[in-house]
Amino acid sequence: STPVDREIDAGDALIAPGFVDLDAVFDLDTTMLGFDNQPGWQKGRIWSDDYVQHGPVEAYT
Repeated sequence: STPVDREIDAGDALIAPGFVDLDAVFDLDTTMLGFDNQPGWQKGRIWSDDYVQHGPVEAYT
């Protein structure tokens, strides 16, 4: 084996760079929406009467 500067024993943990490619996450969402090109009413993506009557609710509080 070759010498290393420092060895860290992390058990069975997965060590990876500390970043998430958020652009790729958004690209995936828009790509999937592009494939889903049928009318919303055929797929059940319509607002319920309850939602229309009461309006939107803040989900990120």
